Amino acid sequence: MNKQMINIFSEKKIVLFLRPDGMGKTTFLKKIEKYFVEERKIPVLHLSFGERRYTYDFDIDCVVQSALTAYEAVYRIEKSESTEKLSEGERFARCIIGAKERTGKNCAILIDDYDFPLLDDSTDDTAKAHFESVLSSLYGAINTHKSYIETAFITGSSYQNVLLKYAKPNDLTENSELSSSFGLKEDDILQLTNGEREKAKKLIEWYGGYSFGNDEKNRICNAYSLFSALNTGIIRAYNLGTKRIEKGIENILLSSFDFSLLLHKNGIECSEEAFSSYDNRSISPLPYLYQAGFLAKIKNNTQFNTFSLFFPNKEVRDIFFTECSRRLTAIPTHDIKMWTIKALRALEADDLREFFTQVNMALKNTSRLRDALTTIFGLFSIYTDSYFYDGYFSVETQSYLHLIAFDLVSMENAADRLYLTTIASGIKKVKKTGALINAQNGVISYRTM
Repeated sequence: MNKQMINIFSEKKIVLFLRPDGMGKTTFLKKIEKYFVEERKIPVLHLSFGERRYTYDFDIDCVVQSALTAYEAVYRIEKSESTEKLSEGERFARCIIGAKERTGKNCAILIDDYDFPLLDDSTDDTAKAHFESVLSSLYGAINTHKSYIETAFITGSSYQNVLLKYAKPNDLTENSELSSSFGLKEDDILQLTNGEREKAKKLIEWYGGYSFGNDEKNRICNAYSLFSALNTGIIRAYNLGTKRIEKGIENILLSSFDFSLLLHKNGIECSEEAFSSYDNRSISPLPYLYQAGFLAKIKNNTQFNTFSLFFPNKEVRDIFFTECSRRLTAIPTHDIKMWTIKALRALEADDLREFFTQVNMALKNTSRLRDALTTIFGLFSIYTDSYFYDGYFSVETQSYLHLIAFDLVSMENAADRLYLTTIASGIKKVKKTGALINAQNGVISYRTM
């Protein structure tokens, strides 16, 4: 724990710091707690909300009540019959004040996954209103009693304005100084692999690529997935099944956003607002996708202060397009990887008949043809360069660069714009294919130009 970081905490008092799952937030808070307890000798009140699902009222009551009861015992806060009538915030305030009275020192407050109880869309409105009430009460107590607090450090993954208006934290999510002191950097991986550069490179391709603030040189990795790969010896997607991932996919599919843009070679250009404007009622999915870790940013235009958003690594592509495939295509859930391999092998063999047979199998009974096509080529992008631009998809295999358009207009536009792409492919053969397609029959004909 460096002095620069602690000075930032003390100066800002109440701090908000957002990161996607698997980026080491919980480990980070444990280090902070150890520092304050062992070196600064000050009391710490630590609440963690990311360790269970929240469906019913009692789910959050169990977490909050058990923590408050424990701290009331530690700081010998007297109870009476009226204690049970106090709100969670009032009881938390008594713990904050009691810690100061018993130790003579202001306390540090650590809140892990402050937003987690509000992220499950399956929770009914009554329970969600209860969650908001309990959390708002707690976070309000932090702001009201900050004169008794050394620092309050709040972590999560998304901006929940309904809660943050009570805590009123200073947002350091995009603070470059803090970012450079946090997380597992890509440079660290070479040490973890005992100097094996090829192995380190592959691990970075799968789990690295994240950038926060303006610190693009010190990109960081998903620590959870990285250590899972090192422990098992298998490089694959590990960060699966979280409610943030589920919500990210739903946000895309329920919006009017054209997510074929996610396959654009130059990324998605957006302004700074895309990184700080999200709440549960947001229409655009981009802020959530960035905050949940689906997208990473690179500075694009210094004149207008815009950024380009990209998938940071192969793990994210795998998770995103595999989940989309389950919702948008007819590919059997247990067979998504093997279907992708078969289709790519058909392209490598220049067997377009087999390739479009596989595509039609995937498109069977789909109601969202364009999104399903994007998903198919997104699955290819896990294993090779696959992009969408100028109306056509490109897929690179070992021997070929395939350029495939799915309507006549795109086919003609692609033919007019392929010169530079062809030159860039070097010694590879460029195959330009146009396919006619409709929702009822899938691909009905194709020809190579």
